[in-house]
Amino acid sequence: MAVHDSMLVAIDQLGVVRDSGEPAVFVTGWTPTVAYLGLAPLIVLCFRHDEGNQASWYLDENLNRLGGSVTELSPDLSRILAEASCSLFDGLWRKIMETPEPPALDDREEAFFQLPEGTRAEILSIFLGSFDTATRYSQVDQMNPAHPGSQIIDYGSHRQPLQRSHLHALLNPGALQMQNLAFIEKGHMSFPSPIDGTPMTVRHALIIHGVIYAYRAVDEATGTVIFLIAGEIYFRIMGVFIPAARTFVGFHPDSMRAQMPEMFREFFARVMQHGNLLARYFARKDTVPVHAWRGVTAMHIGHVLWNDISGIGNIIASVPKQQLPHFMVFESQYEPEMYGPLDRIFPELAGRLERSHASLMEAIPGFYAKGQCLIRSSSMKVTADVRDRILATVKPLDAASPASVCRKARASGVPVVMFGIRVENRTIVGLESFCTTLVRHLARTLGSAIVVVDGHNSRIGSQDDFIWSHGERGASRSPIMIERDMVAAMQAASQGTGIEIVSTIGLPITESLACGRESDALIAIWGAGLAKYRWVCNIPGLLLTNRWNLTHLGDRFIYHHPDAMEAPTPLVFIPEDAVEDLPDAELVVRLGDGFIPSICNFRIDETKAMAAIDAVLKEHVLVPA
Repeated sequence: MAVHDSMLVAIDQLGVVRDSGEPAVFVTGWTPTVAYLGLAPLIVLCFRHDEGNQASWYLDENLNRLGGSVTELSPDLSRILAEASCSLFDGLWRKIMETPEPPALDDREEAFFQLPEGTRAEILSIFLGSFDTATRYSQVDQMNPAHPGSQIIDYGSHRQPLQRSHLHALLNPGALQMQNLAFIEKGHMSFPSPIDGTPMTVRHALIIHGVIYAYRAVDEATGTVIFLIAGEIYFRIMGVFIPAARTFVGFHPDSMRAQMPEMFREFFARVMQHGNLLARYFARKDTVPVHAWRGVTAMHIGHVLWNDISGIGNIIASVPKQQLPHFMVFESQYEPEMYGPLDRIFPELAGRLERSHASLMEAIPGFYAKGQCLIRSSSMKVTADVRDRILATVKPLDAASPASVCRKARASGVPVVMFGIRVENRTIVGLESFCTTLVRHLARTLGSAIVVVDGHNSRIGSQDDFIWSHGERGASRSPIMIERDMVAAMQAASQGTGIEIVSTIGLPITESLACGRESDALIAIWGAGLAKYRWVCNIPGLLLTNRWNLTHLGDRFIYHHPDAMEAPTPLVFIPEDAVEDLPDAELVVRLGDGFIPSICNFRIDETKAMAAIDAVLKEHVLVPA
């Protein structure tokens, strides 16, 4: 092969490629484009298909085909490839992940990113397979006897003590959300160095995946690059990763290890994917905050409201309108804005909100190229303002819809009772009997009333695209079909009484909310549907759940405590002596193979349950004497 000055050689300058000793014949539709010379003595020949797909061949220095993937290479050739890639990957890692001010990539490094991503990934796999890539996961409060109050992080010739007090300040659960606001106002975030407590400026985000970001910081005194790993439902800093030490430190390292068992490899994979962009991105002195809405990963009826929408509410309440950042909603074709368009709930976002069919992961190269830093607001409290904003956008589907029926009844003085049903698990054994008993009891107690039966909803704009429950894809039977069976049984039981059963099952969330706005009282089985009934509609009432949850569930306060929602109306639980857990009762939706007490089904004492319901109705509904 002729000598070339560039690491990339056009195919017409390469020479004759041979396969099994003969001039190579390329498959129809595949066209060779360039050859990469940065892994001598091997050469990588790149192909592009007419439909846009990419592939590669590995050649020797005489342009003889060795294989179409690393799996076709002999052990000796694999070893040669691993050795050839060492200086390439070592240089990329050092420049991008360990250097405080990343220098420009050289020609060999830049050219590497012209290879198909699949080829880069398999070359990286060969490289990483040649040495121990284990990540050390450490607990913040793990004491080092020689250095009380600190941990020693060893890397290269450095031994840096991480101070426990500084880590506690950095990992404060609310720190990231406060710094989001600072970023919007000042153009950067600031966190204490875990080494000496000195403020570290943060303005770059490495996206690990849709729900985990790594914010880049530098300890100025030592020149140590530190990534602040942010994630979880309430978006916060979970720990720090020091690339030079391959070490993660956090309060719950085992949890982090479960989510990302090979953090060093995960970071190296990001270098392989976007290293040419990251080198320039991390060198930027200024970036622009962009708020990310997670797309399909945000589709949980409770968390999307409690954490995400409420988080945006905090930004709206704290930042002047003219300073609000750009907002992006990903995978908008799946209707992730399940409570209504964000720019209707928050009119302040008009002109600042962009919807994209792309996933967040597909948009990553654009963030780096444009100098954007992703932020994600999060909260653990639904304010009255957020509640009122959502309800202000809600209206009945039509003049005959369940919400319209409820509105007319309320105007006529007829009580409206919301019944939140649950069938997947954590539900009543003999549910149909309970439902029909409830109808007859309400007929005796109230005389006339509207009972709204609410369960699974559809997405706004489609009554055929249902919002699935967690784990529902493994259900023994479709929960929404069971819910509809319960509605039919209740409607049959209501015949000849003053009770009218209306159903919002299968209708958009907005219809459920419109009914909830008109409701006088709530009877519900514990589940995420309470986000609708309590956090938005704030209906007073009674919750039914198993005894384990009544006595052990750590977050059972979230639908009635002022820390979780502003100005909550009264809410009570079914008495413990009215329920009996049945661990062997079959579940429609199982979450794993083992027994999980929080989703255990239960038997209910209907007499005691109806007495508890009567107490709620007397307090919140006009009960005839």
